[in-house]
Amino acid sequence: MAGQLDRILSVMTLARVRLGIIPAAAPYVVPSHQFIIFDENLVHVEAISAELSITQPSEIALYVRSFNQLAGLATYGPDARRIVMAEAEHLQ
Repeated sequence: MAGQLDRILSVMTLARVRLGIIPAAAPYVVPSHQFIIFDENLVHVEAISAELSITQPSEIALYVRSFNQLAGLATYGPDARRIVMAEAEHLQ
C-alpha cells in the first residue's frame, strides 16, 4: 500500500494529470462501481462477475453525470497531496 501511495504522489506531479482524492468524510451521493470513460462513445464498467462496454449515449450520459458528481466531491492539488501523505505516514 505504501508503494501505491508513493506512486499516486508521483502521478500528481504530472502536468497532464488532474488527480482528485475524495475525502473519507465526503457524503455518499453517487452509487458507483469502477468505470472508465474513454470518450463520448465508450464507457467500460467492471463488475464482480462481468465487464461491460457501454455504448448507448443515454447510458454514457449517466456515467458522465456520476463522474462529475464524484469530481465535485474530490479534493485536488496540495489538499489532495496532504491526504495521501497523511495516509502514507499512518502506514509507517
